[in-house]
Amino acid sequence: MKTQIVLADDHASVREMLASVLGVERDLQITGHADCGVAALRMCETQRPDLMLLDLNMPQLNGVEVLRRVRLHFPKIRVLVYSGTSNQSLIIEALRARPNGFVSKTESLQTLRDGIHAVIAGGSYFSGFVSGLLFESGSIRRNPNSTALSPRENEVLQLIAEGRSTKEISAQLNVACKTIEHHREHLMAKLNIHEVASLTRYAISAGLISVE
Repeated sequence: MKTQIVLADDHASVREMLASVLGVERDLQITGHADCGVAALRMCETQRPDLMLLDLNMPQLNGVEVLRRVRLHFPKIRVLVYSGTSNQSLIIEALRARPNGFVSKTESLQTLRDGIHAVIAGGSYFSGFVSGLLFESGSIRRNPNSTALSPRENEVLQLIAEGRSTKEISAQLNVACKTIEHHREHLMAKLNIHEVASLTRYAISAGLISVE
């Protein structure tokens, strides 16, 4: 039986490249493409793939939050992070969310293949780039502000930083506008940030959104 894989990346060219490269593997089958975090979670629910290749910088819901929710709601789905980020804080937060592996997009496709097969076999795989970064950092240290927000507040923060209005966020999250305003007030108070521009800068530094 082939291993069913979902590709979660906001760049269509990356998804198409991965589908082409992995499609020739006899034991692998690409069963879905997701261009944002919300779509990635929806595919986990509807398709229950064996493996997800997950980018970190994605709109609507970033890869770290997707990974946390997959771990909570779909623990049988194995996740291999495949990201081009060099943001150390974001990489560390992703590792804390317990992926089965992490391969940098700066490394070879053979490294990605090795990682996929290691994770499918029940093991873990962390490429040299990631291991080297952690070695240089000395240890994994949590950014104190990164844990100050609840998962919902992180989600609202990302959407605010992406330029969504309160009404748009309300519709996407299916909650009242007053609830979104409440989350906005709380996260601003927790971070001691009271301007949208400053919130956006914080979201970029925390890896919630990308300027790439």
